[in-house]
Amino acid sequence: MNEDYIKNLRRGSYYDFNKLYELYAPRLYGFAYNLTHSAELAEEIVQEVFLKVWQIREHISPDYSFQSFLFTIARNKFLNGLRQQILMCSYDEYTTQFNSLAYAEDAVENEVAFEELSEKILWAKQKLSPRQREIFEMSKEANLSNQEIASRLHISEQSVRNQLSCALRVIKEELVKVGLYLVLYVWIF
Repeated sequence: MNEDYIKNLRRGSYYDFNKLYELYAPRLYGFAYNLTHSAELAEEIVQEVFLKVWQIREHISPDYSFQSFLFTIARNKFLNGLRQQILMCSYDEYTTQFNSLAYAEDAVENEVAFEELSEKILWAKQKLSPRQREIFEMSKEANLSNQEIASRLHISEQSVRNQLSCALRVIKEELVKVGLYLVLYVWIF
């Protein structure tokens, strides 16, 4: 049933988009509320997730878990928002927020999809050369700029861009094999 909705969504069906929204929005709201502890922020995340779904609808695979896909987008939206807040608040405020997240009531249930994704990305990173992996992790996980990476590794920024581009291509190819390319797309952008 969901596969049919997703297939039709890929073709631009508003009806099927609305059906998927009706099916998943309450669960996604609960997941987002559990992360944010804010009804307003949870609603905002749900809206942003479904906006993203509509924008990239042609690339959604009906063969993979749509719920995991939604939860991954939501978690990334939350983490991006948290990163922005971290820039604005002190270390103590950050650790308080992080600790409250770690002890959320349904954290175990909500972590299942994220853990699965983390395993797939870790597996894909194993296909990178040591230098590509180092640059990829510095860029995407440590959020360092190309200039900062170049400075730390004593290489040119162009070398960083080239290595990062190659790394992203390899990871994309590996995640496409397991149907998680959209997750990479969402994670990077």
